[in-house]
Amino acid sequence: MNKKICPNKISSYFFMEKKLIAAIFITGTLCSLFMVSVNVEQGRLLDALLDHHSFFGLMMQALFFIAIVSIIQILRLLKRYYTRRFANRTTLHMRSIMFSQMIADPLAEMEKNESGDMITKILSDVDLCAEGMRKVMTEIFDTGMLIISYFFGLLMYDVRCTLWACLCIPVASFLATMMKGYVEKKTAIYRKASSDNANLTIEQCSNVLLFRANSVEKRAKQEYYHSLEDLKKKAVLVAVLENALTPFYQIISMIGILVIIVMGGQYVIDGSWTFGDFTAYISIYVLLADKASKAAKIFNITQKAQVSWMRVKEYMKEDVVFHENGQCAWVKEMRVKHLSFAYPNGETIIKDMNFTLKKGELAGLCSPIAKGKSTLLLALLGQYPYEGNIYFDTQEARCLKADQLIGYMGHHAYLMSDTIQENIEMGREGNLQNALKDAQFEEDLAKMADREKTEAGSGGSALSNGQQQRLALARALYSKTNFLLLDDPFAALDENTTLEIMHNLRENHQDSGILISTHKMQLMPMFDWIIVLEEDGSYQKGTHEELLKKSATYRKLMMQEEEA
Repeated sequence: MNKKICPNKISSYFFMEKKLIAAIFITGTLCSLFMVSVNVEQGRLLDALLDHHSFFGLMMQALFFIAIVSIIQILRLLKRYYTRRFANRTTLHMRSIMFSQMIADPLAEMEKNESGDMITKILSDVDLCAEGMRKVMTEIFDTGMLIISYFFGLLMYDVRCTLWACLCIPVASFLATMMKGYVEKKTAIYRKASSDNANLTIEQCSNVLLFRANSVEKRAKQEYYHSLEDLKKKAVLVAVLENALTPFYQIISMIGILVIIVMGGQYVIDGSWTFGDFTAYISIYVLLADKASKAAKIFNITQKAQVSWMRVKEYMKEDVVFHENGQCAWVKEMRVKHLSFAYPNGETIIKDMNFTLKKGELAGLCSPIAKGKSTLLLALLGQYPYEGNIYFDTQEARCLKADQLIGYMGHHAYLMSDTIQENIEMGREGNLQNALKDAQFEEDLAKMADREKTEAGSGGSALSNGQQQRLALARALYSKTNFLLLDDPFAALDENTTLEIMHNLRENHQDSGILISTHKMQLMPMFDWIIVLEEDGSYQKGTHEELLKKSATYRKLMMQEEEA
């Protein structure tokens, strides 16, 4: 995204597509200016027929009329083509920005958002925003410009008749404006119901076995049916407000035709107008009244789009990227200063932690069970809120996109129902073969018929636990990053495989600082230094030999390993 563009401002999307907007403005303006001439020429063609012009004269008049209509249709086609392109490109930009912001949110923030609501925002609300922008822009020319064109066309025939006939049109617009707040309120309620239904759909599908096991399928179906009924009622009401009010506004706007029949008829009788002038004038007024009633519809469209925009606006943020010439900057160290973290219930997990992980270092992390190893890694990744500071060289982590600097392997493999290759690459650039080799997955791959194209299965179900873990490790190693945070990567691996991977990390990733959380205490002597998390949230840092002397927790963990 260009740094000059502000994604949380609607005007930015018009500026971003200024060439398309210029094409829309030119074709739309010309189309509107030519449109009124259709009715004028239609009246002249009728007069020529009534006056018994020659066949040649009638044909020339007819050909001129056809030419004008053809030009208008070509201009209209171009305008709508450019408008649709604008809407499609805007949808693409919005979805891209919103999705990247959603997946970059810290876990604590993501957990606050229900899945159905997020899906509704990414798909439905973004579409409504872009569609609202398209419709408003279309109506500016198809309605706004045409109203001006038709109005001045009527004035050319007769000022007094035009002013009297058009008195009812502002009344219709006023009523539409009065309905604006009501439409906005009901649309917001409908969007909320749509999100709630999406959440319920996901919940019902996720818990189908639970419902069956407890014989509550009927109750679950009834709850879902009631949700659908409620959504249907709200959707119908919004559709009525958006569409059914238009004929009401149109009836009010058309009252002025009675004035035209009286005054225009008198002009025909006294010879001021021809019959062609009268038909041209009345047809222009009908079009003006119709467009005026649709102008009222713009308010409803705008309010509907505005509700969706307010729902997605919080995610329309510009990415803050730590880069040099478009590439991830290579930093030398990650410095943690006075880092603290506590759960909402007040339990302290990390207290005033300080350490520096430098390029080329291989560090270990251990603790008693459930004492915060995974939490610490996620805090370093920026996924949990923390107190203190994390610096990459001199840059504060909160000001950067840490995922560009850190490779991460979680405690769970989190594999997708896709090929082994796609599970590792995930659309990124890197060296697939090196990643497979470093994760000790090459021999397993050689035994598979389709090798990299082998399907991992849903959640990695086609692979053993050890294969799942090594595949997740290969994904973390695939793209070279400044730092690697590995959460218990050897849990399901045998001793020989573990030692081989440790050797590969030491030899092949010297450009990265690596921090490994593990419960395999026999690996501790292989680390350059180790962090031990104590029971009370404090910590100890040092080499294997140093920690044996000063940390009772570390000695206890080593003894438990030896006894096991």
